[in-house]
Formats: sequence, structure tokens, C-alpha cells
Amino acid sequence: MRRVIKKLMSISTSQAVEQTSSKSHPSDNSERNTEEQIQVVKNHRQQMHVGASLNWEKPKALQDELPTVPEFQPELLPNVMSEVVMSEARRMDNAPADYVAVSNLVCLASIIGNTVGIKPKRNDSGWIVYPTLWGMIVGSPSMKKTPTMEIAMKFLSRCQTAYLDPLNREKAEQAEIHNKVTEQTKEDLQKKAKQAFNEGDIELADKLAREISQLEVKSGSPRSLIINDATIEAIIIRLVDNPNGILFFRDELSGWFAELKKKGREHERAIYLQAFNASKTPYIVERVGRENITVPSLTLSILGGIQPEKLKGLLAEKRSGDGDDGLSERFQLIVYPDSNQCCYVDESPNEEAISALYAVFLKLVTLAEKDSTICEFDEEAQIVWNNWSTKHSESLKHESSEWQAARGKHPALLAKLALIFHLVEEAEKCEGTAFSFSKVVRKHHLERGMDWMSYLELHLQKVMMLGTQEIAQNTAHALLKNLSKLKGAFTKQQLAQKGWRGLKTPEEREKAISTLVACGYIREVAKPNKHFVIHPDFC
Repeated sequence: MRRVIKKLMSISTSQAVEQTSSKSHPSDNSERNTEEQIQVVKNHRQQMHVGASLNWEKPKALQDELPTVPEFQPELLPNVMSEVVMSEARRMDNAPADYVAVSNLVCLASIIGNTVGIKPKRNDSGWIVYPTLWGMIVGSPSMKKTPTMEIAMKFLSRCQTAYLDPLNREKAEQAEIHNKVTEQTKEDLQKKAKQAFNEGDIELADKLAREISQLEVKSGSPRSLIINDATIEAIIIRLVDNPNGILFFRDELSGWFAELKKKGREHERAIYLQAFNASKTPYIVERVGRENITVPSLTLSILGGIQPEKLKGLLAEKRSGDGDDGLSERFQLIVYPDSNQCCYVDESPNEEAISALYAVFLKLVTLAEKDSTICEFDEEAQIVWNNWSTKHSESLKHESSEWQAARGKHPALLAKLALIFHLVEEAEKCEGTAFSFSKVVRKHHLERGMDWMSYLELHLQKVMMLGTQEIAQNTAHALLKNLSKLKGAFTKQQLAQKGWRGLKTPEEREKAISTLVACGYIREVAKPNKHFVIHPDFC
């Protein structure tokens, strides 16, 4: 036992001598390390002092909170539209007016189609925008998505019944008579051409052959405004007789997105993508064993609803790279109002306002019977457009790739909205039976469109946060449970060195920090260096 004690005392003495020697003969490295440690302690004490001096409030619970969006304002629409939108939304037990407004805009865009376009730039005649719109309304099943969309759909149905169906019957009868005469004329010419050929008059035979080739058969196929649950092949066939475009309506868009992922239907996405552009270039479909189909113009507007959880899954797929082809970004009129504000309302429909808006629809539906028209901005509106476009282009340079993909199409959307507002006002003012309109779009229509851009961006922010919500919450919880290990304060560099699960990438750490700052768990402090101070209750 004594030998063991002596040995321990000997070891302790030796260590003490070594430590004394080390202190009496410090190396340059040890001095530098000591100074750095002292500075770290000083900085930490200063950070702790700053944190203690802050006025802290109780942090908010980490929960799935999305940013709020303002209530829809009637000033966003021309009066003839806003009266119907606000009164019908209220009559639907105070349903979101956003739903009714977006549905009406998409329906108006579908009947204008590619009959009227706008040239946003004064000198660039190659860029023509036609007002096709894709609208998506987001909300829970109890928020009356379907009834509010049907308010706008009824205007199309009335136009179909009151105007197009009689016109279709008349055209079908005319086509039948015309085709009978054409067929008889063709037979007569063929006989004459054969006789001329037999007699050796080749010149006359060729002339008659050219006349035969110029004979046209009229189509008696009816024009229609709406198509519902249909395959892409059925839509293409419908578009052959509706070159000005139609509305594809799906009550639940989640089912449509699911269909596009089925095996053997991958090619459909590309067709829908092109249909959004309302190109005047003919679209030719060739299939082995089937007759070729030529669509004069592939033009399609889309309207539908979706539940937040279904949309969240679609956004997650897009982030993973699946379906990241620009299809979802084409739903530019996407609205996600705040929680349900429904309450029992018993009011009569505003028949006068409904009749006035129906008259606008009825005038616009006649545009397909006329030649295509191109509008321009007036001088004052052109200056506003140029200034807005310049600022918009500059702002895109500083956006993330996700925001660039979404906001990159906003100039075309703004031009479309300005054109629609212009045509609505022109139709409202037109008192005659024949609809004629000015080809000059004025400033107040463009400014109303700019208000819509601000309004839609707030909803887009909410939708994008819905897509990253789960990731943000997971990273925030990962940082929250480790706050006590950070000794009251930390820098981004210090956090990166920890390598904690859920906080390994810069993106994860940024999401976690921003979430905890927003909820009051940490605060950003600039002095003595940029760092984050932790709430005293979580140190």
C-alpha cells in the first residue's frame, strides 16, 4: 500500500514539475492559443450581457403557421364584375370573394381565347400575348370552392345555351346545304375534266382539276365553351372545332395531376404546356394506325380547386425534381385565402348586377366570329409598363430559382389582365348589338393589373411556404432542442461546426434560424460581431 502511495506521489510531483516548466517556458503556439481562448471568453461574456439586456417576451409555440393574406378588395375588379363577385360570395354564406373573382377571370379569358391579343412592347411585334389563364383555388372542403367556381361557370353555360347552341344549329344547316352543293359541283367538274382529258385538252383538264382542289367542305361541328373530365385525345379533337380555345374545368385538380403521372400518359404534360401559350401555329398529331389530326391553334384555359394537403404533396414532388417542368407555375391565378370565415347568410341574388355581367360575357363570346385583333398600350400606359418591366427584370436577378420560375411569367400575366379589364370595360360601354372595341389599352387597366400582381404575390408566398412548411418545422425543432448546448449565443459558423441532424446544410440552418427568430426563441445581434442570442429560458 505504501509503495502504491509513493508511486502516485511521484507521478503527481512529476506532472507538477512539467506544468511549472511549461508555464515558465511557454511556446509561441500556447501563447496564441491562450489569447484566443481569452478573447472567446470575452466575446461570449459580452454576448451574454447583450442577451440579458434584451427585453424578451414569451416565445410563440412552434406550429404550422402560414402568413396571412388580406381580404379581397372590390377595387381589384371593374365595377360590373366586383358587384357580382362581392354579392355572390356573401350570398354563399360569406365564402371567399377571391374564389369568385379568379373563377370569373379565367372564364372571361377562355371565351376571349386567341381572338384578341396584346403587344406589350412598343417595338417588338414578335411578342403577342393572348389571355389564356390557369386558375387554382386552394382551400379546405368546407370553404365552398365548387359553388363559388360554378357562379362563373353559369355565365359560360348561359352563353352556350342562349347564343352558341342556336348559332351551332344554324351553322350545321348551312354546312349541310353547302356541302351538298359542293359535292354536286365536284362531280360535275370531275366529269368535265375526264371528258377534256379524253379529248386531249390537257390544259382544260388541269384547270378543272385545280378548281376541284379549291372546293372546301364546311365543318358542321358545334362550338363549345367547356370541357370537363376528358383525355388529352378528346381535348385535342374538341380543339379542332374550337381554334379560339375552350375552358378545361376540373372540380378537383389533384385527380388531374394524378392522371398525368400514370404510365403511358407522360406525353400529355407537354401538350398542356404548349396549350397555355395559345400559339397560332398549327399543332399536328400523328399516330401510327390513326388518322392525323391538325389543331389550328392549341389554346386552353384551366380552372379547378385543390385542398392544401394535396397541394403540399405536389409542391414536395416539384422540389424533388419530379414534375419540375413549369406546369405548376402556369397556374398563375392561385389563391389561398385565410381560414374559413363562412357564416349563415340568406340574401336574394343581385339580379341587376348579374344581368349586367352576363351582357359582358355575351358580347365577348361573339369575338370568335370576327378576325383576330391585336391591341396596344396608349402612350401613358406604355411608360408605366416600361418602368414596371424594368424594375421587375432587375428584381428577378436577386430571387431564388424557385421564385424566378414563378415570377418570370408575371409580365405576360400582367399584360393579359390589363387586356381582359380593357375588353370588359369596352363590352360594358357598348350599347349596340354588334360588339366593337378600341384597340388601345389605357393606363388604369394596367394599374389595376399591377394591383393584382401585388395581391397574387402574397398568395404565392403563402403557397410556397406551404410547400416548405414541413421542412422548416423539422429544422426549427432540431435547433430548438439543441439551444441549451450553445451557451447563450452562437454564430452561423459555430452552428455549422456542430453537424447536428437536421441542421447539416446551409439551407436547413437558414430555415431553422429564421423560424426561431420569427417565434422569439433567438434574436440577431450585430455587435461585437453578427451572432444570435438565445432566449434566457432556453439557455
